[in-house]
Amino acid sequence: MDPSTDTLQEPDFHEILTKRLRLRTLRVTDAEALLPLISLESVMRWTSHGVVSTLSQAERWTSDRALGKDVFNFAIELRQHDLRDGDKRPIIGVVGSFHLPSIGYMIHPDHAGNGYATEAFLAVLPQLFDRIPPLSEGGSGFDHLEGWADVENRPSRRILEKCGFTLCEMRPDPDNDIRGASEIAIYRKARPGRTLEELGLLPIDEGSVQSKAPTPPVQ
Repeated sequence: MDPSTDTLQEPDFHEILTKRLRLRTLRVTDAEALLPLISLESVMRWTSHGVVSTLSQAERWTSDRALGKDVFNFAIELRQHDLRDGDKRPIIGVVGSFHLPSIGYMIHPDHAGNGYATEAFLAVLPQLFDRIPPLSEGGSGFDHLEGWADVENRPSRRILEKCGFTLCEMRPDPDNDIRGASEIAIYRKARPGRTLEELGLLPIDEGSVQSKAPTPPVQ
C-alpha cells in the first residue's frame, strides 16, 4: 500500500462478545446509525468535537474514528436486542482507541447507568494491550493506556477508576471551544506485568501543566 494512504485503511474486523454486549469493529458505514448518539449535546459536550447535526458531518466524524492502521474502535450493541429479518442492532455507544495510547468511550444516555460502558471497557482493554507492541520492542509501542476526562465528568472518571486506571495528572484546558475553560483529569493504566512507577508515568511535579489538551480518543 502507498505509505501516503496508509492512515486511511480500514482495520480488520473484530468482534468481542460479553455477557450482555456485542462489540464489533466500527465502520464508516455506521455514520447514520451513530447520528442519534453524536447529535446529543449531553454526550458531545464532554468531547473536543461538539454536536454532530448532519449526516455528512457524521460521515466525517466516523471516518476519523474508523480509518487508520492503528485504529481499534468498536460499536457497542446489545446482544439481546430483538431483531426482525434484515434489521441491524442499534448502536448504543462506542469504545476503543484511534489515537494511541488513549482509550475512550461514549454511551447513549438511554443506556447509561447499566454498567455497559464499564463492561465494554473491560472487554477491550486486554485485546488492546495485546495489539500494541511493548515499548521495549523497537521503541514504537506503549506499555500503558490513558483515559482523559473533564474533572466535572464524574461518570467517566468512575468508569476509569473501576477499570483499574490511576489518576496521574490534572491539566488545565483553557481554550476548550465546547465547555469553555476547564480542567482535564488524566488517568493511566500500565500493561499487565508493568507498573506506572517503573514506567515513570506517575507525576513528578504535580504543578506541571499543559496549555492545550490533545484530542481525546473516542470522543
